[in-house]
Amino acid sequence: MAELWTAYLFICVAVSSATATDKVCSYYDVYRYLNLSQSNELLTSVRPVKDWRTPTTVHLAANIYAILGVVEKTQVFTSFFQVQMHWKNEFLFWDKDQFCGIKSITVPYDLLWKPDIRVLEFIDEDVSLKEAFLSIRSNGMVVINKTLRIVSTCTIFAKQFPFDEQNCNLTFLSYQYLTGDIQLESEFNSSEIFFFSKNYIESEGEWELKGITVFQSSLNLEKEPLATLVYQVSLKRKYMLYVLNLLVPAAFLLMLDLASYFIPEPSGEKLGFKITVILGFSVLQLLLSGILPSNGRIPPLIAIIFASIFTFMLLSLLQTIFVKYLWNLKPDSCLLRGFCRKQKPSTDQFKDSGNQEDSVKTVSINLGQAGPDSSVLREMLLEIQTAQQMVIGLQREKETVLSLESAARALDTGYFYLYLMSVVSFFTYIAVSIM
Repeated sequence: MAELWTAYLFICVAVSSATATDKVCSYYDVYRYLNLSQSNELLTSVRPVKDWRTPTTVHLAANIYAILGVVEKTQVFTSFFQVQMHWKNEFLFWDKDQFCGIKSITVPYDLLWKPDIRVLEFIDEDVSLKEAFLSIRSNGMVVINKTLRIVSTCTIFAKQFPFDEQNCNLTFLSYQYLTGDIQLESEFNSSEIFFFSKNYIESEGEWELKGITVFQSSLNLEKEPLATLVYQVSLKRKYMLYVLNLLVPAAFLLMLDLASYFIPEPSGEKLGFKITVILGFSVLQLLLSGILPSNGRIPPLIAIIFASIFTFMLLSLLQTIFVKYLWNLKPDSCLLRGFCRKQKPSTDQFKDSGNQEDSVKTVSINLGQAGPDSSVLREMLLEIQTAQQMVIGLQREKETVLSLESAARALDTGYFYLYLMSVVSFFTYIAVSIM
């Protein structure tokens, strides 16, 4: 009898263990156990804590996935983030051993309460993909994974453009809940977030991600502050494109303007060449004006460089016009009396002319004594004297023209060296200020 009873117990244990091993569970069993439905206001409408004085801690991890652009003109930073948030729901938990080891389930997004986490700097319509589901873990942890296209304000300091670095802040916070209700914490530290973002970033455009700093802060809008979590994104501009498209052409045009001083002045091509160079530089200025912000208090460095180069070219053009005026100046139509006043004859010229007049008078007296036949000779002497005066006048005009040309050449040479030294000094100062 005892043996039969032992055998019966062995069979019962074997059947029960086989039944437990072959137990089949589904996610719907957990779904029904948790009583998940839109009509369950305990789960959909109120913050999931049993004691209202207990704050809900939201753990947030945001990795930058792409840098879509930074617009200096409007000071807007556009980025693409992958964000994960999770928090504890004190009304949702189950024993995974009772449900065949199910650790988590995925349910529709609208079945549970969620914190209204927003980005303070967001300024555009939210066109991010809407979440359809969220996950619930057996310990009551609710997890949301979302992708955000964030268009935010960012104060752009373009003083060092295009060698600048910018810091853009993204402040995550809840508008409806105070610090006593919701607290924000970062899931990872700054170095870990930067490591993940740097390794998995898909697009940077003209910017290079230099760092991400995460820190907690608070925003005082009410009697109690709002908890915030700030992501400070550090960006460095890839300047090579701007150097090749703006700075290098500007430097070449400046070199051409300097080289124009080697064009011979009588050819008449120097003035037109300088005007052409200035027009080409104006095109570069138009391209630059469409990039730089218009509301900056401190002008960008590249704007100072372009304005200085344009000033150099303009002064050079004015100097060329003045030299051209001196070169083509006529002694009888002069406006600058200091340059074209007729030269006074020298003492030797006075002596020569006096001697010639005395000789003419002597000859005239001798001819007068010679008789009436000397009238022909007297007229010949007068014509010779008139021709001599004309030659002296032409010689004086030639000397005046030569003096004007010498002054123009001296002015041209002096200004060239002054121009060259000014350009070298200016760019040396710019290079030192950048470094």
